[in-house]
Amino acid sequence: MSHQTKIVKVRNQLVHLQLPGRCKICGASLPVKTEVLSEGYTSNMRGAYAEHGTYYLVQKCPFCESVLTNLFSIRPDSRDRTRISEYGRPAVQTPKIKEADFPQQISDISPRFVSVYTQSFKAERIGLTELAGMGYRKALEMLVKDYAIHKFPNLGTKIAKESLQDALTQIDTNEIKVLAQVAIKIGNDETHYYRKHDWGISELKGYIESINVFILSDLNTIQAKVRLDEDHSSGHQ
Repeated sequence: MSHQTKIVKVRNQLVHLQLPGRCKICGASLPVKTEVLSEGYTSNMRGAYAEHGTYYLVQKCPFCESVLTNLFSIRPDSRDRTRISEYGRPAVQTPKIKEADFPQQISDISPRFVSVYTQSFKAERIGLTELAGMGYRKALEMLVKDYAIHKFPNLGTKIAKESLQDALTQIDTNEIKVLAQVAIKIGNDETHYYRKHDWGISELKGYIESINVFILSDLNTIQAKVRLDEDHSSGHQ
């Protein structure tokens, strides 16, 4: 990846910063005079120590209009600690992305759903919405098919190979069928060139979350019936 050099002044000393030459969101080559929204220096010095801190520079990509934050570590010169190093090192920025959280019952039935959904969630958080939409569609298929296989394990091979629409017929909960039908339409739009509906990722995620709610309701109802039968069999009223 190409880079650009920007010279800034910190404590009346010149420091060279190496800026990325491409947008970290869309990958486009950034022009030399990419718009700078804000920049400045924050000192981390406490007491009588050599000067050190962080220089921040916020730019706006002219292509995707994403806001790009660049951080640089400002350190003392190794040969003369009364001066600042001539070069500011890019600070490593590790985004803290909240994990998608699902009940253990869902994870037990469909670990692949949880994995694919989580990956799609992370992609969406960093702006990869085109990939995220396709990922959510795949997660939906994992969830529906794994739940159908959970209910009819003897049909596992058949359900795994058939279409999502066909797999959905194995599920007798009407609410799940209705939600999944619309979710499939949105998900298909996310995987095709032409969109048939003016619906988006947020709706798709909402329907998937609702399907999870009804799956949990089904599972809890089945468990409750088993416990009632066991309680009656033991002579308890």
